[in-house]
Amino acid sequence: MRGRAEAVLYLDAIAEVAVAERLRGKVAVVTGAGSQGPGIGNGKAAAVLFAREGARVLCVDLVEARAAETAAMVTDEGARPPPSWRT
Repeated sequence: MRGRAEAVLYLDAIAEVAVAERLRGKVAVVTGAGSQGPGIGNGKAAAVLFAREGARVLCVDLVEARAAETAAMVTDEGARPPPSWRT
């Protein structure tokens, strides 16, 4: 039988897995995914969080280099990019 502390840790671990899988199999299109200047903007933050939740993330920004930077961060989080939609 588990003690109370062990049971709480066990339930926390189950909750983490459940949260990390919420967007598995989904594709998120994030517009404004790049950030200008220091720090992290809303679009970049959203892209990274969607990736952490298991989504495949398409990063869109007016400046391609900024979108590419965010896409690299998303890939570092372990997400796969969506299939290429370029023709």
